[in-house]
Amino acid sequence: MKKLFLLIFILLIVLASGQDIFDFVPSDFGYFLVINKTLDYFDYLKNNSPFFNVYFSKEGFNAENIIFSYIDAAGYNYEVDTSILKKSLNNEILIAGDNLDLNIQDFLVFDPIYYIELFKSSSGKVFLIWETENSSSLIEAISAVLNLSIFKQKGEDIHELRGNGVCFYYKTYENYLLIGSTKESLNTADEVYSSKDNNLLSDEDKKKYISEKMKDTWLTGYFDSNKFSIDLGIKASFSTKETYLFALPKDDALVVEINQKMIFLNKDELIDYYTNYKNQKKELEKMIFGDYVVFFPSESIGTLTNELSNWFEINLEQYSYLANLFIKSIESSENYARIFGDIFGDKADFSVIFNLNDAHREDFINYVSGNLKKYSEGIYFCQVGNSSVNLYVFLNENELVITTLLPENFKDKIKKGFKLSEYQTFSELKKKSMDDVIIEGYLDLSVIFEEYLGISVKSALLFQQNIDQDGNAKYYIMVK
Repeated sequence: MKKLFLLIFILLIVLASGQDIFDFVPSDFGYFLVINKTLDYFDYLKNNSPFFNVYFSKEGFNAENIIFSYIDAAGYNYEVDTSILKKSLNNEILIAGDNLDLNIQDFLVFDPIYYIELFKSSSGKVFLIWETENSSSLIEAISAVLNLSIFKQKGEDIHELRGNGVCFYYKTYENYLLIGSTKESLNTADEVYSSKDNNLLSDEDKKKYISEKMKDTWLTGYFDSNKFSIDLGIKASFSTKETYLFALPKDDALVVEINQKMIFLNKDELIDYYTNYKNQKKELEKMIFGDYVVFFPSESIGTLTNELSNWFEINLEQYSYLANLFIKSIESSENYARIFGDIFGDKADFSVIFNLNDAHREDFINYVSGNLKKYSEGIYFCQVGNSSVNLYVFLNENELVITTLLPENFKDKIKKGFKLSEYQTFSELKKKSMDDVIIEGYLDLSVIFEEYLGISVKSALLFQQNIDQDGNAKYYIMVK
């Protein structure tokens, strides 16, 4: 979940002749991504979203100026006019490939050059289609930004981009530019588009659905099978059939919606998750503190382990005593757990609270007293891996607490804490998102701006996941 806290951007498109740009994608490819109207959406977000106003503006992170300065510098170094590249960022672009495994972090970056570099470093068959009025000038600008050289063969319509051990092939058309990792990928894309056969999206209902969504969407993505991974949310025994991804500005926020069709290997596990969201709303009324919180079903050991591994940046499976502690905590608890604390600044802290089951209370106390070091009466601790961080374990009223804070500090902070349901920025995002969820995470981004820029901005990120009775997962990410 920590990896979530960057942010998002990427791809959509429709070309002439009544076909969609994804009609170029062969059936043996695993995914496609489309971008559209990037500069227009930059401007909208900059003028309407508190986060993006600071992110793009000169008074804030100055991201927009940094991106365009990078492009200008490449043009200057190679004596190439890169204005066509900046202008073409507002056009329709598609990236498609066969075996590039993508995850959510690849979409939480707001730099178009990052995606061009991602294309450059990918392996296997991959191609990019870029709508443009001048494909010859655009390929010169792209070669400068990627630090590659153009090689043309007389009598050939497919040419090369070379440099730093990398070789790509490209073909120019009147209205678009096609770049691929192999000549075969370019020829296949051409053939598939011309014949209207052997497309990745052969199902007419799917094509219609994506075409309709693309009209008002900044980013559109389709991933076959397990080509897209999301390192967030529930960790369970399932396989992924396909994934749809859409991102668009909405009011004062950027909204990312991810829909995954899944096959659960354990039907009982699916039923547990599907019915569990009824208990989640109660957690919003419980006290927390810090700039970060995640609510999740307490029995999900995979979800908890993933959260902890990301937080402490270690593989908890290497430390059996830590794994055993959390497994025992889960076995002794019920309903939901909550992780919260401060991520930003020098004094980052972590706490997780379980709702202890009374029937397991004595058994858990016996376990920790026999396996952990004693800090004081009723309070025990252990070291996190080889770090200098300690985890303190104790009961606070009817709840089980595991925290990196000294127990006395934790109790003081929780008394002065707040209920997320009463937090204004959370309430504003919650009204625009899913009501019933299995996992919910919230990050107060205003702390970043205050800590590093001295700017007061009401900004936040909301992450949600739900699973329906058919085993389909829906993820919702909002950045305000």
